[in-house]
Amino acid sequence: MGVLVWLLLALVPVREASGQGTVIFANRIPGDAGAGITLHIWGPSTTYSPLSLIGLGSNDSPSGTTPFGSASSMALIGAGGSGGQYGSATTFAQLIGAAGAGQPENMLVPLGQTTTFHSGSSAGIISQITDTLSAWARVATNNRVPGSFPIPHLGTAAPTYYRVKSE
Repeated sequence: MGVLVWLLLALVPVREASGQGTVIFANRIPGDAGAGITLHIWGPSTTYSPLSLIGLGSNDSPSGTTPFGSASSMALIGAGGSGGQYGSATTFAQLIGAAGAGQPENMLVPLGQTTTFHSGSSAGIISQITDTLSAWARVATNNRVPGSFPIPHLGTAAPTYYRVKSE
């Protein structure tokens, strides 16, 4: 049985969301220089299991200084191939959330389907999926001009990345 990695919306961007509850779940969002986002997912440290790192690594976009990799004995999910522990086909990602704004953490539940990871040069990247979330409730409407919705750098604002589609 594979390891189920539940990823909070706060950690991995949702590419698009619409009022009908359809989301594109991805941690690599293409874009021009400075506009694209890539957030790699790392497995736990093999030498110090309590170690937990959150942040942007040097291979992310925008890049950061969190010491993932050899300095922390962490490997990208899927870096060892498709099988085994933390393999690209045996490790799963899924959105979790709670209905309504301001809900406590214990109200988080799995939303939608699961997905797997890529391996090779794309290790640490989830396989993008489009999913319809039945528990998705509209919280706000974006009235900005299409293409002008700002995506703040990680840690500088509320950690949610999405683009609202026109209806």
